[in-house]
Amino acid sequence: MTLKDLLARLDVREGVWDRPDGWLAGPVTETQRRANSLYRLGSKALRRNEVEGAARWLAEATRDEHPGAVFRLAAAASRMESPNSDWAVRMLVGWAAVLKHRDAVQLVPLLSNRDAVLSVGAWDDPEFTPEILQALRHPRILPALDFRSRTARRSGAPKPPLVGRFRRRVRGAGRSRPV
Repeated sequence: MTLKDLLARLDVREGVWDRPDGWLAGPVTETQRRANSLYRLGSKALRRNEVEGAARWLAEATRDEHPGAVFRLAAAASRMESPNSDWAVRMLVGWAAVLKHRDAVQLVPLLSNRDAVLSVGAWDDPEFTPEILQALRHPRILPALDFRSRTARRSGAPKPPLVGRFRRRVRGAGRSRPV
C-alpha cells in the first residue's frame, strides 16, 4: 500500500470501528477494541454458517453500538428460521443506518418499499450486503401462529401448519404434550 492509498482511505473512512477489510482509523478505546474483537469473531462464525454462535458474538458487539456488528447481525437474522426474522432484519438495518453504516444507509429506502430503486456504486461490505439486500427485497414470511382457544381447535377447525411442532411443559406431569 502506498502513502497515497493510505491518505485516500483516511479521507473516505470515518470513525474507529473495524471495517470489513480490518482497517482502523483514529484513537481506539478499550471498549471499541473489545467490540471489534467480538465483531471479528461473529463474522468468522457467520462465514462458517454457525448462525447461533455468530448471533451471540455480534449481539454482544452491538451493545457497544458497533455499526458493522449491527449490520452483520441482520445477515445472521436473515438466515434464522423464525417468524420474527424478517422484522429483525429490517429493524437491524434501520439501527445500523442510524449508526451510519454506509451500506445500511443505502438500503434504507427498502425498509419502506421493497421495490425501491437503489443508486449504489460499490458496497462497503460486499460479503454480506447482497444477502441482506435479498432478505429485504424477498422476505420469507413464515406462517403465523394460531392463538385460537382450545375449544375452537377441538371443534374440528383445521390446524395451522405450525401448531403441532410446538410443545410446552405441563406443570407437575414431567412430560411434554402438544399444544
